[in-house]
Amino acid sequence: GTFTQVGIYTLAVNFVDVINISCNTIGAVLLTKLTSLKSDAEALQIMRKIFLMISIFNLIAILGMTGFGYWIIKYMYGPAYLDAYLAFLFLIPAIFGLTLGALFNTFLWSKGFPIFTIVAPIMPLIVKAVVNYLLIPRFSLFGASLASSVAYPLWLIILLIWYFGKNKEMHISCLIPLKQDFREIRANILLVKQKVMSLNLR
Repeated sequence: GTFTQVGIYTLAVNFVDVINISCNTIGAVLLTKLTSLKSDAEALQIMRKIFLMISIFNLIAILGMTGFGYWIIKYMYGPAYLDAYLAFLFLIPAIFGLTLGALFNTFLWSKGFPIFTIVAPIMPLIVKAVVNYLLIPRFSLFGASLASSVAYPLWLIILLIWYFGKNKEMHISCLIPLKQDFREIRANILLVKQKVMSLNLR
């Protein structure tokens, strides 16, 4: 595409990066915690809760961007950048693939930095390059968005298949949220709300 399209696409990617910052922050703390655990079952229990929390955060951020992003971009950057809004919508699968993939990659790093975590991104990278080659000439920056939305979820899927294929005693169902996880999140939100309200009363 043109340099203008590159700038517009970069704006859309920056919105994704803002969402991913929270994941990177959690991942840095999570690595230390997971490394200290000897039980994979216990580590996966933590991962299940982190996955749920990040997924909820992603949904809130995406809904916020979907509802207000168009007007924010139009007001702050001008009508010429409105394609960044649509590009962001095409990047939604990439957001989940990137954030959850990075977290699960951190989980694998806690198991001794297996060499597979270095090899795993190669296939998604090849797929992304091929999809870019096929779609960018026809759909410009939207083709690039679609390529990312194919590559990053693929990365997560490859990591999951490798880990659960190697550790037969563990099951992917360990990452499926439970009702108690939702109750714990609700309880934590209410606790934070109470503390904020008590501070305001002071």
